[in-house]
Amino acid sequence: MSDKTLSLKPSPVVIVKKILVAEVLVAIIVAIFTFIVDFIALYEKLPFSDVISSSIFSILVLGIFQIIFLVALFLSWYFESYELYPKKLVHQKGIFIKSNDIRPFTSLTSIRHKEGILGRWLNYASIELADAKNSQIIVIPDIFRATEEIEKIQQFVSIKDVPTKEDKNELLEELISKGESKNLEFKESFRWDSNQGAVNKDLEQMIMRSIVGMLNSEGGKILIGVNDRGEVIGLENDLKTVKKKNLDGFENHLTTVFSSSIGAEYSQDLDVSFEVSDDGKTVCLISIRRSDEPVFYKGNGTEKFFVRAGNSTRELNPRESFKYIRTNFSDYSG
Repeated sequence: MSDKTLSLKPSPVVIVKKILVAEVLVAIIVAIFTFIVDFIALYEKLPFSDVISSSIFSILVLGIFQIIFLVALFLSWYFESYELYPKKLVHQKGIFIKSNDIRPFTSLTSIRHKEGILGRWLNYASIELADAKNSQIIVIPDIFRATEEIEKIQQFVSIKDVPTKEDKNELLEELISKGESKNLEFKESFRWDSNQGAVNKDLEQMIMRSIVGMLNSEGGKILIGVNDRGEVIGLENDLKTVKKKNLDGFENHLTTVFSSSIGAEYSQDLDVSFEVSDDGKTVCLISIRRSDEPVFYKGNGTEKFFVRAGNSTRELNPRESFKYIRTNFSDYSG
């Protein structure tokens, strides 16, 4: 184990479970095949049918198939692992073609293990990581000695207390009471223009430019669903305009716009959460960390550089951008 990753390995029991399932499927397929096809007649047409009997040939074929099958199962288990980083879980698998399934998380609030009767006997269980950011559960299945691995995980990543509804209300009220500043901005809506009574994608891009400005400056927070006067409007109108008309759909759409306008590689510097006001209105809170490298806004086929200036976002011209980057991102080599 390095100081940056924690590797978790599925239990060897996984191989046995896969073998049992696969053997049943193979038996069913063979039974169907022999029912449909006259195996003896097909075998007699082979050039070596007079040298090897059909029964021996069947044993050889099934034996070779079983060996290949078992080796493939072992290798798939051997090369499979779960690599835990401070902010993401990467599921690595594949024998010849490697694949990585990345599950990012922000604020783990609990870790628990879930085991069945067989798991108690053979000392393996599934580990569940609860992420408070979007109420998701990240499951790491069939881990050998799961309780010991959980102790390692607790030492590796920080576990935060789940904020109560009252805590969230206090956080929202506290932020609004501060008013807009270099590190805090209010946006009435993400894409619904109340003046036009319709979707206005320019509003989305304004928020993206504000995010870029904060990424390039000191970071900050954006509250969507709060107007300039600090009044909570909520996301109800925005939710009606996205494909999946709920908070998951809203976040998915926001992430899509962010990826196309800024770049998915910078998503690690963003945390999206939802807060509810005392009167039941939902607000989106985007928490932005300062980027380690300059970030550019992609709009209309060009890249533009923004920073925060007071409580607004300002575009810098090429000369200003070069000077700002040289001064504030001295380690950046391009």
